[in-house]
Amino acid sequence: MSTKQEEIVELEARVNAVTMDFEKESSNTHELEIAKNVLSKNLEDSMQSLSVKDKELQELQSQYYMERKRLEDSIEDFKNEIKGLGMKLKKAEVENKAQPCSNIERDNSSAIFAPIPSTKSIHKSIVTAGKCLYCFNAFDINEHNILAVVHDYISVYLYSENTKIEEKLCTCQYDVCSLAWNEQGTLLAIGGCHNKNKNDTIQVWDITDRKITKRLLIEHEDQDCYCLDWKGDTIIAGTDNYIYQWDITNPEKDRDRQRNKALFPNNAIFNIHNGCIASVQWSDCKSKLATITDCGDMCIYDEKFNYTHQVKAHDDYCDARLQWCPWDNQVI
Repeated sequence: MSTKQEEIVELEARVNAVTMDFEKESSNTHELEIAKNVLSKNLEDSMQSLSVKDKELQELQSQYYMERKRLEDSIEDFKNEIKGLGMKLKKAEVENKAQPCSNIERDNSSAIFAPIPSTKSIHKSIVTAGKCLYCFNAFDINEHNILAVVHDYISVYLYSENTKIEEKLCTCQYDVCSLAWNEQGTLLAIGGCHNKNKNDTIQVWDITDRKITKRLLIEHEDQDCYCLDWKGDTIIAGTDNYIYQWDITNPEKDRDRQRNKALFPNNAIFNIHNGCIASVQWSDCKSKLATITDCGDMCIYDEKFNYTHQVKAHDDYCDARLQWCPWDNQVI
């Protein structure tokens, strides 16, 4: 009996110890639960704060990229504005150099242009000039409102519509028949009678420097130049029997002939119709070339000078001229 009681006491002691351990563990577990809840709450608060910070960061990044794009666009606009101002400045410098300078006192020449009061609203200004051999093509006006015109058959004058100043550009060794400005209004092609000199029938003048920059060689004998037209850096000329083309930037065609720089033509097309080439003109898109003879035969070529069309546009010896429609390259 005593032994049983001792076992019971021992078991009770063990139960009490286990109970105490359990209570301690329960207390620890409760504390851990509390700590866990606190950490969860802190974590949730941190996550919410992080989410807010993330949104703020995204907004800041969006503002940064928008501002960066705005600044890049502003810089690009500024560059374009500087480029545009540079182009305007260059154009103004070229226009200023191209403007006629009065040389009446310098060479004792008298004024050849006589302004006439205009009575019609469609006329901005009217001037009269002197004689020329082939009046239809012996004048041209550039984008700077500078008129180039032939006077007394062999002289070329410049006249500014803006300043009303005239200047004698040159006196040629042949009768001048045709004048043509390039698109920029800085180069003037002057063509005329051959005068037995194939090197000097067509001259190209740099107006900003007032000097001959090219002499265009006509390869065949006895070819007068009656008409001229530009396409970029190339020149087209119509003569008695041929249509010539020169590229004034092609160094391979530049040759020294009789101590004159003479540029050989890139192309020479024989005129199969009657009469001389009275007029040549590129279409506004520069893809078609039209020619017409003084006997009224009109031909159309593509940009590679392939023959595409021919028609008898006028009667013989009609002094026909060409003009493409500015807004329709199918109409001439």
